[in-house]
Amino acid sequence: MSRKTEIEVGITVLVAIVILIMGVTWLKELSIASKVRIWTVTFPQSGGLAASDEVRVNGIRKGTV
Repeated sequence: MSRKTEIEVGITVLVAIVILIMGVTWLKELSIASKVRIWTVTFPQSGGLAASDEVRVNGIRKGTV
């Protein structure tokens, strides 16, 4: 194989790995650069909420109970 072919294969593999990582991150709704904040709040009445229920703000998933 020529040097040019090896470089093209290497670049293709690196681009594929980056696309794979970005796709998995997007599908899991994770953000590498964001910080995780845990809030602990106690309410006298929960209105039927249970553990692991979704928390949504303006229709966007923000976390779980």
